[in-house]
Amino acid sequence: LQSIEDCIEACGPNCLNEQQMEQLVEVVKPLIEDHIKGKGADAQEDEEEDEEDEGLMLAVMEMLSVALKHNGAPFVGRMQPLLPMYGTLLGAERSSEDKCAALNTLIEVVEHGAESSLPLVGNITAACLQYSASEDSEVLRSACYGLGVCGERGGEAFAAVAQQAVAQLHTVAQSPGAREGDYKEAADNAIDSIGKICKFHSASVDSAQILPVWVSW
Repeated sequence: LQSIEDCIEACGPNCLNEQQMEQLVEVVKPLIEDHIKGKGADAQEDEEEDEEDEGLMLAVMEMLSVALKHNGAPFVGRMQPLLPMYGTLLGAERSSEDKCAALNTLIEVVEHGAESSLPLVGNITAACLQYSASEDSEVLRSACYGLGVCGERGGEAFAAVAQQAVAQLHTVAQSPGAREGDYKEAADNAIDSIGKICKFHSASVDSAQILPVWVSW
């Protein structure tokens, strides 16, 4: 997977044709399927095997991220068979690593997918909203970052939940201990995302009330 990622990165924009994109998905799909069936859920796994498996999911995420960055909307279309599996990885019973891998991959879909990602924005935003209340700092960090990406790229599909997103992000930024330890990056992402939502959805949120507080952070 690392070699594939390196090749795509080296070749740059629009480097994959349709056949190559399909082949890439065919390589990744059984890896995710095996992970879902046999590994990744909490407990009952040998610790060493868990770490190896989580490393594989990270490698899959990073490779897909590079493919999305350089091939954008056409690759989003080819990724459709993978999307339900990422929904499974977001299940409440899944590990924090699974949730982060799924969130981060889906956020990349929105960030680089242009119009092809718009039908997916509603579900991806909902997942980010759900996990922006997580007690796990890494999941929280990803979810808060994702709300900013969805706010910037999601258009009208995001507008309906813009106010709710700002309220939740405000809660994260103002939480006790938000600027300390593992939660600092999540709070920073929350603050950054509030700014993006105010910029791109000023008609849907009360920017006049929000921005003075935002500046004070």
